[in-house]
Amino acid sequence: MTMLLVNFKRYDEVMYGGGSLRLAKAAETVSQMYGVEIAVAPPAEHLGIAGEISIPIFAQYVDAANMTAEKIKSFGARGAIINHSDYKIPEGEVLHFVNDARRAGLTSVVCVNSVAEAQAYVSFKPDYMAIEPDNLIGTGKSVSTTRPDAISDLADLLMRHGMEGRAMCGAGISNEDDVRKALEFGAAGGVLVSSAVVKAKDWQGKIEELARGFRG
Repeated sequence: MTMLLVNFKRYDEVMYGGGSLRLAKAAETVSQMYGVEIAVAPPAEHLGIAGEISIPIFAQYVDAANMTAEKIKSFGARGAIINHSDYKIPEGEVLHFVNDARRAGLTSVVCVNSVAEAQAYVSFKPDYMAIEPDNLIGTGKSVSTTRPDAISDLADLLMRHGMEGRAMCGAGISNEDDVRKALEFGAAGGVLVSSAVVKAKDWQGKIEELARGFRG
């Protein structure tokens, strides 16, 4: 499955005034209009919106205390992001949380900042692995334009380990062309976006633009 995963992070635009639900509803509308799989990752305290929309909800992180895989599942969420740059964790915890997610029936997306880091986690067999070079996050400089080799190298690594089609990418993805290039270079699992959507003045319009990139 190829998806657009929108990480809301904790931007003011979604933290207050029902922003998370409104953005999730915009994503749901676009998913239905374009036939593109779109998932959203709201702040932890807003995971309950899973009961109000039909598209998949992901947690932004997993931990061993307040945001366990079982608790995430109890909200109706369908997946979890693990080891995102905002929530980096030790290697042993990555394995632990991938296994926890699997037992809970959650889709796992493990984030890495390099192919070298991906090599450390590939044996864990997460559902997806997303490469997000730290120096590009939030810059508007797309990984698919400035570091396409990172995408293709990750895709090759995963293919060699029986994980074909599970490579994703993020960092700087902000328009239709960025998405199209990401898919061309091997991000068959899809792309992660955040500020490009959350900070956009027209949420639905921006998501529609990104969705068009999935249509070739």
